[in-house]
Amino acid sequence: MEIVNHVLDKVENEKQLLASKYRERAIKDTLESYKVNYTTVKNYLIRYWKGGKTPNALLPNFHLSGAKGKEKNVGEKEGKTKKIWFKTRGKY
Repeated sequence: MEIVNHVLDKVENEKQLLASKYRERAIKDTLESYKVNYTTVKNYLIRYWKGGKTPNALLPNFHLSGAKGKEKNVGEKEGKTKKIWFKTRGKY
């Protein structure tokens, strides 16, 4: 959120961010200040806008990962075990 706030502080109002010349100037100033990549700042801004301009929009979206309605099986892995594993354990 700190990076997004820095970009927002570099323009007079948020509508200026919609114009590329103001947005690019603000992003480049942020790059120099925070030593981050251009795409990182751009992705933060996109997530901020898509999330309704709220700070929580920048939180990780772990609730979207995995299959809906299924529990994760924790325990023994399925599939064939690797032969190299048995060689290192002395069981092969």
